[in-house]
Amino acid sequence: MKRKMIPPIPEEYRKRIEELTLADDIGFMRGFDGNIEGTEHLVRTLTGRDDITVISVQAQKHLSSIGSHSAILDIFAEGKDGEQIDIEMQRFLGGSGGLCARMGRYMAFLQLGALGKGEGYSLTRESIVLFITCGNPFGKGRDVYRFGISDMDDGEVQEGFRTWFYVANGSYRGTIETERSRILSDLSEKDLGRMRSPMMRAALYRVKGDEMMLRDTYGMLYRIETENLEKGMEKGRKEGRAERQRQIAMKMLRKKSYAISEVAELTDIPIEEVEKLAGSIKQP
Repeated sequence: MKRKMIPPIPEEYRKRIEELTLADDIGFMRGFDGNIEGTEHLVRTLTGRDDITVISVQAQKHLSSIGSHSAILDIFAEGKDGEQIDIEMQRFLGGSGGLCARMGRYMAFLQLGALGKGEGYSLTRESIVLFITCGNPFGKGRDVYRFGISDMDDGEVQEGFRTWFYVANGSYRGTIETERSRILSDLSEKDLGRMRSPMMRAALYRVKGDEMMLRDTYGMLYRIETENLEKGMEKGRKEGRAERQRQIAMKMLRKKSYAISEVAELTDIPIEEVEKLAGSIKQP
């Protein structure tokens, strides 16, 4: 039987993978997807939560809800006590306000699965949202920022709150080397030999440590880029169809032979939008 030939990795992609770090989305997802030991070490070190035991890890987990946008989590992990852990690599900050808004959004999605049907609120599973940034989003020089629900007057943390936010400052180095500072420093390192945290080195090895790893990373990179291209093309097609329907509606309205309800029905445009179009037509 003839052996199937595996096509070589295009040189362009090979060079791109060689430049990847764990701070890159693809590098981060490849390095920690299914990596239970590495993810547990990352979470424990950056949150200071030695009580967390990770039992599963999945990259690009889709979460959705009725009437809302969906979310795709970079890394979703589950703890043995039911903890839901979302780890997001945030390369572009866009200000602390935008970061906090994103954290709140991901918290809302996690909370949808934090309580089973018929369970009381006391059984709500713990949710942990960990953002790892490439800069210092809050400007206070800390390695990790921690957030929860607290009394605004005296700062006392309220009991029963089961969602916690952590933001790891990827630009932090510190004067004393610790495992936390090694992890944060290694995020931007592309050379396996220069990495100081064994767990981070093992994670980057999963990205480009040998030819098999390179092929798997190429496969993920190619798949994601193809999906994004297809989504962009579909969005363009939808926008094109919508514009054509809008033009048809405008022609129908100018002829004054159709009622607004008829235009809406024939063009599949919501009646409220047709009313706006009708109002935008200049009267002679």
